[in-house]
Amino acid sequence: LPLLLLLVVLAAAAPERALAQDPGGAGAGSSAQLCALDQRVADGICVPCPPGATNDAGDDPALGADTTCACAIDEKVVSNACAPCDHGSVSAGGDRVPGPNTTCAACDENFRVGDEIPASCVACAPGTTNVAGDLVVNGATACDAIECGVNERVV
Repeated sequence: LPLLLLLVVLAAAAPERALAQDPGGAGAGSSAQLCALDQRVADGICVPCPPGATNDAGDDPALGADTTCACAIDEKVVSNACAPCDHGSVSAGGDRVPGPNTTCAACDENFRVGDEIPASCVACAPGTTNVAGDLVVNGATACDAIECGVNERVV
């Protein structure tokens, strides 16, 4: 009889223990359902995306494949996390994380690719301008002089 009583008590406590381990039901840390928004599959369970990364809901842990999240526009992957692009550089977004480190490969408006190695985006000098989009991988670029009209000057 004491053993039967112990089994009844344990069976009654089982739902509370399950909720304490996973208060949201079968969400993060569970493979019982599809992953929620901003979760990915890692080792067969749903886990949160790294800080700054997003993922649509619906990854299926039952498929057995790990999935990734995506960095936002003007972010790159650094050490398996999303990080902002360096000043003056831009990215289209979508770099997959976790994954290899990436770069922000294009310069923003009024920036150019500098001469230094490794190359990076540097601001145009006063009196010059540049459209966005110079690719760092293509090497150094230049800004264009701003041409003033009659009775105008660059400020």
